[in-house]
Amino acid sequence: MSGAGKRPRPSGPKTHLPSDFKRRKAKVGKRATKPANVTDTSFRSAAVRVGDQNVDLEGAGAGSTPSESSLELISSRGKSLDVLLSSLGHHASNVRSSALRGMQDAIERCPNFAVRANLPLLLPAVGRAWSDEDGECRRLALGLARECCCGGGSGGDGGSSVAARPFLPLLAAFASSALNSLDDDVRRDGAGAVEVLCAAFGGALA
Repeated sequence: MSGAGKRPRPSGPKTHLPSDFKRRKAKVGKRATKPANVTDTSFRSAAVRVGDQNVDLEGAGAGSTPSESSLELISSRGKSLDVLLSSLGHHASNVRSSALRGMQDAIERCPNFAVRANLPLLLPAVGRAWSDEDGECRRLALGLARECCCGGGSGGDGGSSVAARPFLPLLAAFASSALNSLDDDVRRDGAGAVEVLCAAFGGALA
């Protein structure tokens, strides 16, 4: 009775169901052949690189497009604009003022078209520094705004105020923030920021 519960094994020839994929048996000493549907990945692809278009960058030379390296603002100490901008968020006022001096140095060393190309990075940082708690930082920021909006950079051609005009609403907001500060010195420097904007943009500020 021990084998009453076991299933009887089938007798006779083995039958195999047809398989969709045939697998070849590997033989000892022979390299396995690749299947017929293997994907060939030995091809090479070609890529086309299109450089950035620098439209209407005055001062770059007639008929010439300035290279990316020629648009970089670098101080005499070799610090790039990205490094200087990151230092403006430091808690120590001497580090922030040093970064602003580095930005001033970079603007004076670089051509005017390079300064205008970096205005989207320069002007928001400068306007934010108008409300800095340190007086030296605010003074340096006012000087930087004057350089950026009134023809900063070497070989200035008077086109900086035109290039900076799209940032006038943002700069006016920063000046208004400084004018409404609880600190008397910050409000005084906020009035200086308004003077810079009036000198650069004239009636456009009204």
